Amino acid sequence: MTVTALLLASLAAFLQPRTPPIPVSEARIGPAVGLQTPVGVATNGDVSMVVWESDSGRVQAARFTSDGTVLDPLSIELGIGFPLSVVWDDDVFVVLAESGQQSPRYAIHAVTADGVLRDTKRFDLEGMFMAATGTAEPARFLFSGYDRPAGEPTITILDGDGNAVSSNV
Repeated sequence: MTVTALLLASLAAFLQPRTPPIPVSEARIGPAVGLQTPVGVATNGDVSMVVWESDSGRVQAARFTSDGTVLDPLSIELGIGFPLSVVWDDDVFVVLAESGQQSPRYAIHAVTADGVLRDTKRFDLEGMFMAATGTAEPARFLFSGYDRPAGEPTITILDGDGNAVSSNV
């Protein structure tokens, strides 16, 4: 047998059709395993989004319609951290989260009504998240803190893009 014949025989044996994988059971979608900590819900009137922290320390989101149809049965993962709030801001759902890191401490995730993560902005800010507004007006996030060197309380208001619109008001 020649080398060419051996190569062809080996190639023919390698290219034999194989059967597709056969599942041992049907795939089932159901509740997530472990602790799931819900944080908030926002709506644009047609689609709503709920955000939560999963047992693995990740920020998760899922959209659903007004009739209760879940649009993201496997959820949308937004990253590591703990969600603080979710609001509707004109054309996106805005999720504010602690990033799970010392720096940058916070993250703002913009998710479209179609469930696409459009942008994530990470930033540091002294203070603690206090409240959020949205849906009927532009999103605003209120942070309250303490300026240690000056010995003064601080107030910072961010817009839905994570930009300071007011400080020490």
